[in-house]
Amino acid sequence: MNVVLDWVKSNVYTVIFVAVMITAPLAMWIVAGNMNDRVKEEVKARAAKIADLDRLQKTQVSYHNPVAGDEPVSAPILVNPQLLDSYRELTERISADAQRIRDEALRVNRKDRGVLLDELFPDPPAHLRETLPFEMYRRLRAAYVKLLADIGADSPPSLESMREDLEAARARFMTQVLIKESREDLTEEDETWLSEQLTETRLSKYAEAAKQTSIYATLASINIPPEPTTVPTMPALFDWQWEFWIKKDILMALRQANQPYDSVLDGPVKRLKSIQVLGEPAPAARGGPPASGGGVGIGLTGPQRRGPAGRSRSAPSAAATPAAADPSQEVPLDFSVSFTGRTSNPLYDVRHVQLTIVVDSSRIPEVLDALVRYNFMTIINTQLKSVDSFLEVKDGYYYGGTPVSELTLELETIWLREWTAQFMPLELKQALGIPSEPQTTG
Repeated sequence: MNVVLDWVKSNVYTVIFVAVMITAPLAMWIVAGNMNDRVKEEVKARAAKIADLDRLQKTQVSYHNPVAGDEPVSAPILVNPQLLDSYRELTERISADAQRIRDEALRVNRKDRGVLLDELFPDPPAHLRETLPFEMYRRLRAAYVKLLADIGADSPPSLESMREDLEAARARFMTQVLIKESREDLTEEDETWLSEQLTETRLSKYAEAAKQTSIYATLASINIPPEPTTVPTMPALFDWQWEFWIKKDILMALRQANQPYDSVLDGPVKRLKSIQVLGEPAPAARGGPPASGGGVGIGLTGPQRRGPAGRSRSAPSAAATPAAADPSQEVPLDFSVSFTGRTSNPLYDVRHVQLTIVVDSSRIPEVLDALVRYNFMTIINTQLKSVDSFLEVKDGYYYGGTPVSELTLELETIWLREWTAQFMPLELKQALGIPSEPQTTG
């Protein structure tokens, strides 16, 4: 034992180093374990803080895809000043685009037009309530006459108007060609020849008149209302104005279809046979007979009417209760009315029109394109039948040498309440469910 102690004393450093070498791994394992636990806790705490920062920096955004059938898209994004600036710029650009579209739609639909008699709409002075409606009718009739002149419309010359020319031609043929003094001197062959010559003379007169006419049309074919014998209701008076806007749009569209051409002989539209606004904006508000004088259909709020093809359909109905126009809300569609599904609603009114025209059979697409380009008009029904030009020319309608057809269209026209409501009388607003003070968009 003494020997061991003496050796230890003589080799103290060796003993210490050996002891350290033996105990160090154990001590280091214990210390490392404690340090590892602290590092894990610190790393876990830091990870939680980073997750919190990431959660605070990013926002979950959902994007509703407007395409039918596509699911909404949702994703996290990093919110920072650059993102906010980009978002603000994008929303301002979208808002400006929407405003431009709205302004353009309003411009196309309104075309800077007003009413024919400012004093009458929407509420006439009490002391003029009995006289202004008759002044309105005079202005309405004058406006239709001017409209026909603006589109170059005319009727063919009547036999009565040509009677003097035909009698002069008859006398000239008899005395200068047949050398006969009276009809009693004519043979049967002379009578046949003379009849053919007079027919050619009449046709040449029709052809000459056709060269000066852009389209055959008359006040009767426009179906203007009859002159009133009693004071019409305010909704009836406004419907006169409304129908004038509708018919003017259609006639101006037909003029555009014919405008590149010189006359009815060259243009695709030959004759306007009839234009009739179907129904009324709100029959319940009228309190009297239809303003158009026995018009087609029973009104926009009636249960049914028939289109040009003869099929029954439910008529568009007006709003039942007052509601402010809200363009952010989807407009409900009713496909039992037409394939478009559009009916009157707080944003716009739907008026249907039946149009019958004689057209160049090979150029019908030109006519259809002109109609749908002019305003918010949609062709929802068509009917086509052939026309015998030889029978038509007997009545003075000279169409030229191309085959023609009678085309009957049902048109759906859209009228934005943002500008029409300001002229509507109170009774009509109530019937259509329009607030007394209509709210405009923008």
